[in-house]
Formats: sequence, structure tokens, C-alpha cells
Amino acid sequence: MNWNGPEPNLTVAAIACGMSGVMAAAWCWLGRRVRGLTLIAPWAWTFVPLLAIPTCELVLSLKPTSPTVIGAWRYMAALTLLCPSMALLGAKRPQHRPWSFIVLAFWVVLALPAMRAAILPAGTFQLDYFRLVLVASLALLGLANFLLIHPLVLVFFAVQVFFLFLRVPELEVDPRFLSNRLFLIAELSLCVCIGWVHMGVIRTVPIRHATRRESLNQAWQDFRSLYGVIWSLRVADQLNVTAQRNDWQVQLLSDGFLADELTVELEIQLQRAFENILRRFVSPEWIAARLFSGKQE
Repeated sequence: MNWNGPEPNLTVAAIACGMSGVMAAAWCWLGRRVRGLTLIAPWAWTFVPLLAIPTCELVLSLKPTSPTVIGAWRYMAALTLLCPSMALLGAKRPQHRPWSFIVLAFWVVLALPAMRAAILPAGTFQLDYFRLVLVASLALLGLANFLLIHPLVLVFFAVQVFFLFLRVPELEVDPRFLSNRLFLIAELSLCVCIGWVHMGVIRTVPIRHATRRESLNQAWQDFRSLYGVIWSLRVADQLNVTAQRNDWQVQLLSDGFLADELTVELEIQLQRAFENILRRFVSPEWIAARLFSGKQE
């Protein structure tokens, strides 16, 4: 077997399928952790690249074809790496349910050149400037959404760069970056990143704190860890607008609630406002497990 060659190889594809299969089984178990949250769509979309990329290599290794068609199919499979991040952008009720159709439409638009090359007998695979910029922008957006919260997202970004750009022959990348060895490293890195997210969600368990303010801060940090910077900024902006409208001397920042002193009554009002915003994203059970309830007052 040529580890340094870019051609699809059955052994390499089988190893990649094995790694993805193990991680897909673990990811399936995680479904119960996000039940009731608007993260169910990003969770479901994660299965697509995890299975599509190694399956694509397996099919191409069993049925040899031209380099153009190989590049087209690889590119279509790699585009699915953007789908979970795009699904997360719509993770707010009530639009979280139909948002998956928008994610699918985005994938089709980005994959059209590859579809033509893969289906037409004499098709050519060329990526126009608009699609390259859009793909790069979506990859960078996913990176920026979690970089400050989970720096390991840099590894996932590197995986996206490899599959989306380095594996496309038409981009005239140095053959050294197209080898089967690097493909397996990228596939392993993808599985490690998904496994890291898996463990991160498991670690985001309800914690009961001694004070209401501590519970608010912990719920806020749990939300940021799950939803990223983009939605966190949106939630913080809505809560800060509410606080300003009601003349509350409190502000929600990335580290938590900033206030010199809060009365019990103000803390209760602040928690109610925070809960009303969170209900657009999480379940009542998620909120009740983290914040003070009426029985605790």
C-alpha cells in the first residue's frame, strides 16, 4: 500500500470507516444528553461528515475512476463538515426545526460544481471565487464561535482545511499534502474532536450552588460551552437590554453577571428574565436542574 499516494485505498478507507463507526456509536449515545435542547439538529448533522468522508473513500477505492470525479466526490463529502456549524446558527426556537432545510440548501449550493463533475460524463470540476470565499467564511465562523471557549477547535479547523482545500486536485496543492497517511491523521483528528465534544457535553452537568448568583453564573457558563460565542452574545445582549430598561444595575459579560450588590428581589427578577431568554434554547428541565426554584427560596 502506498501511504504517500493520494489515490483512494481500500485498507485506508477500511481503517477510517472503523474509526468513524466507533465514534458514531459513542455520539449516538450522546443524543439523550441534548434531548429537549435546540442542539438536536447540530448533533444529528455531526453524523453526516463522520460517516460520509470514510464512506466516500471506501466507495472510490472499490470503483476506480478519474481524478476529476474523485476530487468532486471528496469535496462533496468534505462539505458536510460545515453542516453542524451551520445548524448551530439556527439553534433557537422556533426556527430550529426548519433550519435544517436551510443547511441542506447551503450544502447543495456549495456542492453544485462537484455534482456536475461527478454526474456529467465529461464534466470538469472548478470552484468559483464566490464559493471558495463562502466555504472559507463558514469554516472561519465555526472557528471563531468556539475559539475563545474551547481552543481545541483549532484542530477541527485544521481538519476542515485539509478535507476542503488540500484534497481538491484542481486547486493544484502540493502532492505531499494529499497522501493517505495525512488522510488517516485528519480522520483520527476528526474523531478526537468529536470525542472531545462528547466528553465536554457530559461534563456539563447540573451543579447546585449555595447562592442564586452563583447558580446564574454557572448556568451562563454551561450555556456558553454548549452554544458558543455567537449565541452567547445574543443572549447577553437581550438580557442587558432588559436590565437597562428596568434600571437594574447589573450587566452580563462573558465571565458572568457583573453587579456590585443585588437584593434578593432583584436576583429573582434577574433569574426570571434569564430563564425567559434561555427557554428559546434549552428545556425547562435543563433550567430547573441549574437555577434556584421556588421551593428553594
